[in-house]
Amino acid sequence: MSDSSGRDIAVVLAEFARTMAEEPTPQHILERLGDYCTEMLPVHGVGILLRTSKGGIEVGTANSELGRVVEELEVELGEGPCTECVETGEQIAVPDIALAASRYPRFTPRALQAGVRAIHALPMTVRAEQIGAMDMVATEPVDLSAQQLATAQLLADVSISFVANSRAFREKTELAAQLQHALDSRITIEQAKGILSERHDLTVTDAFERMRQHARGNQRKLHDVASEIVRGDLDL
Repeated sequence: MSDSSGRDIAVVLAEFARTMAEEPTPQHILERLGDYCTEMLPVHGVGILLRTSKGGIEVGTANSELGRVVEELEVELGEGPCTECVETGEQIAVPDIALAASRYPRFTPRALQAGVRAIHALPMTVRAEQIGAMDMVATEPVDLSAQQLATAQLLADVSISFVANSRAFREKTELAAQLQHALDSRITIEQAKGILSERHDLTVTDAFERMRQHARGNQRKLHDVASEIVRGDLDL
């Protein structure tokens, strides 16, 4: 299958995969998504809205001034094709924005003033979770075909899956590091308790209480106090 520019989608996906391997940041991938869409389809800009952790929306990225303007308008006004797409999870096609005044009464006049004449919004979904939406913007009325929309949706799906997996991997890595730090800290504290107990003929409980009081009295972390005891730099 090839797009309106004549490029085979399989070739584009292979190229995109190499980009993901070489430039694996979510921001770069989303920007490249916009570049592919404007290269392959009769649109003049692409913008991406992403859901925030609090349920709102924010501008993810845009590959042109036109795309940026549209996304910022939608965030500001809380309405527009991309906003509706985020809410419904469905593709929203507006081939002529001038005819959508009743649908988007605040967004339409300002979009027209910015030079926008057509918008197609595609959902960006991962495992049934609506992550955001992509706006494809044109400066003249245009009705993208089913094949063109399928091409754009495929690229969007690949991109947002990569972004979601990257986010999950980063969160897991951070969690693993936090758990390892907690484990290391606990081991150090147990070692320090044993040293104090043996050195001063204390119960393990009393040794821990002595360390805890010293840490509190000197406004220090218990782990740091325990580390100094284990190194032999501190004797309580």
